[in-house]
Amino acid sequence: MDMDRRRFVSRIIPACAAVCVGSPGSKAYGYIDHDIQEIHKFEKKHDKKYSFLQLFQMNNRAMVRFARTVERKYGKDAMLDLVKECARDRILPGWKKRVFKFPDRSLKTLKNYLYPDQINKTSHTIEVIKDTNEIFEIKVTECLYAAGFKKLEAVDIGYATECWAYYMLVEEYNPSIKLNRDKSMMNGDEYCHYSYILKK
Repeated sequence: MDMDRRRFVSRIIPACAAVCVGSPGSKAYGYIDHDIQEIHKFEKKHDKKYSFLQLFQMNNRAMVRFARTVERKYGKDAMLDLVKECARDRILPGWKKRVFKFPDRSLKTLKNYLYPDQINKTSHTIEVIKDTNEIFEIKVTECLYAAGFKKLEAVDIGYATECWAYYMLVEEYNPSIKLNRDKSMMNGDEYCHYSYILKK
């Protein structure tokens, strides 16, 4: 990032923080209704008023509008840099409090934090392809975030604020773990394919 872009990001980040507060990290997305429903889990009503997908759109619409305003004024590259900076500032402090405190920085600990059963049931449909001490490989066939950003016509922003963040977090967590992602629904693929690999 050149100096002009760094100055731009440093000036605009405080404004972005206000619209990033509602991004998905809210407890709303961890809510589970164990009653059998015929409708899709993304369309289930939360608190009998809004579905998870509707809540997602409501919580992210302002951020998307802000990002598009930045894009029109400063260009797409600057906008995506800003979105990534916001994602880092939003997510990393929570990671440091909840995950970095563990002395065990193993792949297993990372997997258990990133993919708890409760969250998977609500926001993702995941197929585990391989699960060992050296590699954790998954296929994601449904993602609330991808569905939500697609509805908002903002999958480019979704990739920058959600998908990119995983690379940053894994690197911060343990540089010996590498994340490979060769398919992503945010990029138009039918499903997401991830591999977390413990480098030897």
